Amino acid sequence: MFSLLHNSKLPSLSRTLFPKTALLRTFSKITEEQDVVIIGGGPGGYVAAIKAAQLGLKVTCVDKRGSFGGTCLNVGCIPSKALLHTTHMYHTAMHEFPKYGIESPKSAPNLKKIMAHKRSAVTSLTKGIEYLFKKNKVNYIKGTATINSVNEIGVVPLKKSEDESTIKTKNIVIATGSDYITFPWLPVDEEVIVSSTGALSLSKVPKKMVVIGGGVIGLELGTVWKRLGAEVTVVELLNNIGGTLDLEVAKELKKQLSRQKMKFLMPAKVTNVTVKNKLATVEVQTCCKNPQKKKLEADCVLVSVGRKPYYEGLGLEKIGVQINNDRRINVNDHLQTNIPNIYAIGDVIHGPMLAHKAEEEGVAVVERIADPNKSTMLNHKLIPGVIYTDPEVASVGCTEEELKGAGVEYRVGKFPYLANSRAKAVGDFKGFVKIIAHLKTGELLGAHIIGSNASEAIHEVALGMNLNCTDKDIGEMCHAHPTLSEAIKEAAMAGYFKAIHL
Repeated sequence: MFSLLHNSKLPSLSRTLFPKTALLRTFSKITEEQDVVIIGGGPGGYVAAIKAAQLGLKVTCVDKRGSFGGTCLNVGCIPSKALLHTTHMYHTAMHEFPKYGIESPKSAPNLKKIMAHKRSAVTSLTKGIEYLFKKNKVNYIKGTATINSVNEIGVVPLKKSEDESTIKTKNIVIATGSDYITFPWLPVDEEVIVSSTGALSLSKVPKKMVVIGGGVIGLELGTVWKRLGAEVTVVELLNNIGGTLDLEVAKELKKQLSRQKMKFLMPAKVTNVTVKNKLATVEVQTCCKNPQKKKLEADCVLVSVGRKPYYEGLGLEKIGVQINNDRRINVNDHLQTNIPNIYAIGDVIHGPMLAHKAEEEGVAVVERIADPNKSTMLNHKLIPGVIYTDPEVASVGCTEEELKGAGVEYRVGKFPYLANSRAKAVGDFKGFVKIIAHLKTGELLGAHIIGSNASEAIHEVALGMNLNCTDKDIGEMCHAHPTLSEAIKEAAMAGYFKAIHL
């Protein structure tokens, strides 16, 4: 047993939320049969465990990392957002304060303190999950799980002083997440050649960084180190950055990042990387009719070419759980594998690898375990996606390219933040709002926002899509003035008639 506040440096707010009387303990042995055992304590797993307990189920969550929250909380979403926010403030202070009439002496970033802030945010949130487990009476074990049979889990605790154990269970939920992808010929050393995990904890600011892959993770982490002084070059195989972004938005994002002096080589592929004396030489070949070869020198190379499902060591082949051709676990509409009492959620199954997608699936699957008549259907098109660069990008629903490919008739309403009064007042008017609706019915089909606070603004349209609203429904709703959200109203109006302020 241990006190949640064993670290006296935790902020006072944590003492309020998690008082010293809230003692937590892990379990090395569970003797009573469980209604459900959840393997993995990331966003999908821990949320599923809490929801299961709230529904009255006997539940145990097993996680081998040692701290709950999965990749997202420990080495993904949360630490990257902490670094993005800190470096955004630094960049603003260094480069934008003068235009607001604020004059201050130049200062240098203290990387040790920046990293300390990041670690503090991660620690307080991981401890918060343990507190929520205690509050909701969730059993949890820090250890490695193996599925011995359809009704038995074997556990090897992280603490060598504890004995191995087995847990009898009626249902199993696999929520083991994903791991980064690298090239077989390019081993990651987390010093010169780094994964996203290593890029979150560099001991010094690189002079030159090459980012292999212009997707979400590469752009965000490239942004962090660019703000701190690194010269960043992104090498992307496709013609556009941001993966599946609406192409118009992707082009605007590239333009804005280029203005921040982030460099791009695209379409291009990395053919070889050599490291000597802790300096990397990255060999690149452009993908065009007349390919050109280039060599880039860097003291840090970030490999950011995607993620893959992680379920090694669970024993899935032994019990016969089916795996798809893309190496994801095969599930039906109820998130069941081919073995009826074994479910899977999050990054190990089809759909976008997003923490909030895993959370919704975690809730849905335990609700179905508690009530077999409960629907678990999730529409992936209604799950928002965000890139936390500056400007931010947020999307939900279909892109123009998808609708054209499907032969759907649609209309588009756009509104630039340049014409939004709040954006002009605060001096940050990059980007625009784009709303796509069905040509005849006006039904909302998609929304794509690039601009300040896009990550918060997207949910108005996401809610509208969940409720089968039209662009006119949004256009006729009164929005507070002055707000950035008025750009959503104006974009909707531009789709079915005309915007007012444009």
